[in-house]
Amino acid sequence: MGLQNNKLWIFTTRNKLLSKKTLGDGAVTIKDTKQIVDDPSHLNRSKIRKMFLDESGIHCILMSDSELFYNHWDSDYIYRIDVFTPEHFNCRQDETIKSMVIKAIDIKVIEDNLFEIIIGTKTGQILHGCYMA
Repeated sequence: MGLQNNKLWIFTTRNKLLSKKTLGDGAVTIKDTKQIVDDPSHLNRSKIRKMFLDESGIHCILMSDSELFYNHWDSDYIYRIDVFTPEHFNCRQDETIKSMVIKAIDIKVIEDNLFEIIIGTKTGQILHGCYMA
């Protein structure tokens, strides 16, 4: 669950349900929320551990041990971000890409749909990337 700028995001790991709601006056019920049941195979096989939101609450990053997923507030689809592919990251110190585990992440919005991500791995590697939503 995450809340930024009166935008509430809830992700359930059991059935991969992502719910969104703009908070304001009045009571909030589950019927008032926009729900996305996203069923791509890449999300079904991943165990989502954490959710990160940018300051505006528009960009959401879901994190598993070795994968990142992205959803925009206005989108009904959860995209996979390939951060550990050879074109995005060159391995050093004889470490394989498959053995890297994401430990920390930071998101900064540069423009409305352009943001940068800094990722820290469990082994101390730091990854940096810019993505257009």
